[in-house]
Amino acid sequence: MSSATQQDTSEVWQRLNLVDRQMAIAAADEDYAMAARLRDESKLLVTQLSPVQKFSYSQVAVLKANTATVEEKLVALQALATTGEAGVLGGVSSCLGQPALQEGAEEAMWAVFMHSPDPAVNELMREGMRHMSTRSTLPKALEVFERMVRLAPSFAEGYNKRATVLYSMEQYAASAEDCKVVLEMQPYHYAAASGMGMCYMQLAEYANAIAAFNTALAINPAHAPISKALFITSVGTSVLLQAFKGPHHTTSRVLQLATTGLAFRGPGELLIGAILLYYLRLVERQTGSAKFATFAALSALSSTATHVALSHTSWGHKLVPGGGASGPYAFIFACMVHFFCSVPPSVKFNVAGLPLSDKVFLYVAGIQLMLSGGASSLCMSMSGIASGLAYHLNVAGVKNWRFPAPLRRLATSFLAPWLQGRDSSQRQAQQQQQQTTTARGAPDPAGSASAGTADAGGSTQAVGSHSVRVDEGGGGDSSTTDVSEEALETLTAMGFGRLQAERALQLTHNDVNGALGLLL
Repeated sequence: MSSATQQDTSEVWQRLNLVDRQMAIAAADEDYAMAARLRDESKLLVTQLSPVQKFSYSQVAVLKANTATVEEKLVALQALATTGEAGVLGGVSSCLGQPALQEGAEEAMWAVFMHSPDPAVNELMREGMRHMSTRSTLPKALEVFERMVRLAPSFAEGYNKRATVLYSMEQYAASAEDCKVVLEMQPYHYAAASGMGMCYMQLAEYANAIAAFNTALAINPAHAPISKALFITSVGTSVLLQAFKGPHHTTSRVLQLATTGLAFRGPGELLIGAILLYYLRLVERQTGSAKFATFAALSALSSTATHVALSHTSWGHKLVPGGGASGPYAFIFACMVHFFCSVPPSVKFNVAGLPLSDKVFLYVAGIQLMLSGGASSLCMSMSGIASGLAYHLNVAGVKNWRFPAPLRRLATSFLAPWLQGRDSSQRQAQQQQQQTTTARGAPDPAGSASAGTADAGGSTQAVGSHSVRVDEGGGGDSSTTDVSEEALETLTAMGFGRLQAERALQLTHNDVNGALGLLL
């Protein structure tokens, strides 16, 4: 396909997305004559798409359909990951925040972000990412991405990779500017929004940092299901052990054997360990749950091997007579390695002339936990540090390991109902309510609008319609919602108009992140 043809079909794709959004609005407003005209225009536009775009369009419709099962939506996400069509991002982003679809949606979005039809650009991407692996070769990586940007100035991911390198080289202002370019070209790039927030944190521009982080959350309300599950399990089993504590209590002995790698034995270790587990969930948010599952499994394997060595070998008995300390020490200190190597400080300060950062408080808590049980806790902590280093250095290509997809889906279906956060539940309930409102009473002429189609301007059709109503000050049942002054001040401080901010907060029932998503 020639570049001129690609541009023409891209314009058709954008027009189709706009028509579908307008069709959803017309159906919601019960303007069925307008919805019918827009439906006819939509059908005509579909005939002008390329075969790949037609296929992508049909798969996004599956994501939007209320009748589609989770399995069908996962298949659609896998299919969209192979097409590389940027126009699908609006539909794919509607799956973010849903535990069963989160991983598939993120993978599909990254496949689109990284896609370029130019083989020369793809080769530069591979070369640049090889040079990003070590600090000494960062200047070479920067040079490669500079060439990529010159070769393909409309390829957003080239700017994003250059922004990442600039951040690693501590050129925060230049990195933030590149992140802005990425978001202008690719509004659904949540990683660029998060990176821009990190740059502003380093530049002490905290209002801009908050706005950038809120943008990232509005696009991708990522949670940390594995970390959350481990936190709940560890704290719960530790409390149970304390409740049944006693040398002759049968339940206590059984629990001790079953929860060796999970439950802390003492209240002091539990307090520090719970704080660290809660704070270090940011590691999963940064790496993604699919990679983090491998990371957690590696630390569990290291913990088990250390326990066996200390408990069933003669040298282990001599080194640590009582065996290894009970609790997720290996997991915590594996996360500490990632925290040390990959998480930048938010605040820097001096104490008696010594340069420190806010990260020092976590290090102090970690040292206290490491030494809490003497040699037993020290050995378990060192095993975690070893597994964390092995992952960080990508020994045997461990970063590319993944659990089989059927196993991941099984775990997700089991964990999702009780790990899903309150905000995520509310968001899905609001989406379902909005979709129901869109479909209410719509006769056949507008039926295609309620079925759900691809749109590049919002995560769902209903959200897309609300984004227009925010601009127009349209009415609705939500107009009776009392607007929170604090939330209103937050949005107006970000530069949005007061009337638009009020309307967005009414539509989202004072959910600042949701309102920000509508305004954007």
